Amino acid sequence: MSYQRALVVIMRHHGDVLLATPVFRALKRHIPGIEVDALIYSYAGDLLATCEHIDQIHCVDRQWKNNGLKQLLTEEWQLLGQLRARSYDLLVVLTDQWRSVFLSRVLRPRESVALSFAKRQRAFWEKSFTRNYPAIEHRYMVDLHLDALRCLGLPVDDKDEAVALSVAASAQQSLHDLMTAAGITAEPFVLVHPTSRGMHKCWQPAAYAQVIDNVRAGGKQVVISAAPDEHEMAFVRAVLECCENKPIDLSGQLSLMELAALIQKAERLLCVDSVPMHMAAALGTPLLALFGPTDELQWGPRGARIDILASQRPCRPCFRQGCGGSGRSQCMHDLSIEQVNQRLLEL
Repeated sequence: MSYQRALVVIMRHHGDVLLATPVFRALKRHIPGIEVDALIYSYAGDLLATCEHIDQIHCVDRQWKNNGLKQLLTEEWQLLGQLRARSYDLLVVLTDQWRSVFLSRVLRPRESVALSFAKRQRAFWEKSFTRNYPAIEHRYMVDLHLDALRCLGLPVDDKDEAVALSVAASAQQSLHDLMTAAGITAEPFVLVHPTSRGMHKCWQPAAYAQVIDNVRAGGKQVVISAAPDEHEMAFVRAVLECCENKPIDLSGQLSLMELAALIQKAERLLCVDSVPMHMAAALGTPLLALFGPTDELQWGPRGARIDILASQRPCRPCFRQGCGGSGRSQCMHDLSIEQVNQRLLEL
């Protein structure tokens, strides 16, 4: 079965969007001549801007709703007009927003495929698409996304699984200028990105500090980074306060793609379950990822130079916001400094 133009809906956070890039590549690989568009949240646009497998990117800005009802309706109507003008004959839905049902019924593609999400076990959802495929517990998210194409009968295989990320030359140059100003030499450096959008997934600041001091004692430069978020910046300050030999601090100073360029230059990366983890896997940077309340089988990175360290507590993965809703995950505190030092060294 052939298609002329497809729309892939992946309205999730940054890491989720990266894990969907194999779908774009697989569509291009198995359906010669097809045009493939993406519908994403605007804040993730930079991640896909250099993806050679995407023809057009359409964005929903989550700030539209803050500009009043009239402006919201205007923006939504313009977006719908753009999508209708593309005349899609294939719709691939990878996220569970009701917007996807609306699009399927309004755009009326010849084929539409969506996951049977647990929270969407309703006839209205399932009947809005021509095909539904089952969710499988603990299945790796890339494989789960590619199941949408398997459902269509495409011969997807292991060659389609690699996550794609390309760093623009402009981001590399702006990072170079930043690194020069910060005094980062051409020597290899270890990058530590200790935070995540979900702070309950983080390790202890004092533990990070001891690992940083250990790396510095071995003669390596260390760079620490974090998003320009109040909670993440406060966490980095707590790490720095515990360090005897402080790393070079670039936290809050980098754009998303400058962070990708920094990861690409790093000798090794230490992080938790977060978008830098997926960036490193896509860029081939050796990586040690610490996992606690989330599932490394489902969300962990894959690659030849990737190591994952996780607690063996029987209650995980629980996906909760810390034990007892406290924001503090005991499974993260199970991970010892000795373990992290050794695994980071082995990379």
